[in-house]
Amino acid sequence: MISPIHHLAILFLNNLLSVHLQSYSCPHRHVSVINAFQQNNLIQDLGINGTTQQLEFIPMTYIGRRQVNCGTNFSNLDTLMEPEIKYNFHRERNGDDNIMFTFIMLDPDTLTPQFPVQRPVNHWLVVNIGDDVNSGTTLSTYAVPFPSPLFGPHRYAFLIYRQSRPVPPSPNYETLAERSNFQITAFAEANGMTGPIAGNFFYEAIPGYYSSKG
Repeated sequence: MISPIHHLAILFLNNLLSVHLQSYSCPHRHVSVINAFQQNNLIQDLGINGTTQQLEFIPMTYIGRRQVNCGTNFSNLDTLMEPEIKYNFHRERNGDDNIMFTFIMLDPDTLTPQFPVQRPVNHWLVVNIGDDVNSGTTLSTYAVPFPSPLFGPHRYAFLIYRQSRPVPPSPNYETLAERSNFQITAFAEANGMTGPIAGNFFYEAIPGYYSSKG
C-alpha cells in the first residue's frame, strides 16, 4: 500500500514532469515543437541550423485571444495586429542581466508555396530583448501577413535565439528587398547567437479558405 507521503511525492513528480513537457510541447497536439517544425518542413525551408535538437514553445495570442498552437489555421483578418508574446524571457535569463534574446517571424512561402522565390521573408525582427519583446530593439516592424489568394495557405514561423552580445541597432530591414531571402542562420551566426531555443507557427489563407476545403 502506498503511504500518503509516497502518494504526495508521486503527484509532485507528475506535476513537475507535466510542466517540463508542456514547455517543449505544442498544446493540444501532443507533439514536441521541434517535431512539429520538422513535420511541416520548416527546419529545411527556413534554413535553420540542422544541429537544433529541441525547441521550447512560444505562447502567443492574436486578436480575440486566438492562440497560435503549432499549425493553427488563421485567415488574414486574424493577424492584422501583431500578436502578444507570452514567452518567459525572465526565466531564461536566470538572473543574468547580460543575457538578451532575438525574436523573429518568417514566411517561407512567398511569393507562393509553389514558387517561394523570396523564401524566407522577414515579417518581424526584434533584437536585444530583456524581459519582454517591448524591451528590445525593432529592426523590422511587424508586416501584416498577406498570403497569395489563389495558391493556398502560407506558413508563418516564430523563433527565439539567445544572444551572447548586443546586436547593433542598425541596419534596419524594412524594405521588401531587405526582408526577402532573409537568412536567419547567417544572421544568428554573424551576431553570436545560439539557437533557436523556442518556436511556434501558424498557417494563414484568405477568409473562407479552410471551410471551403471541408
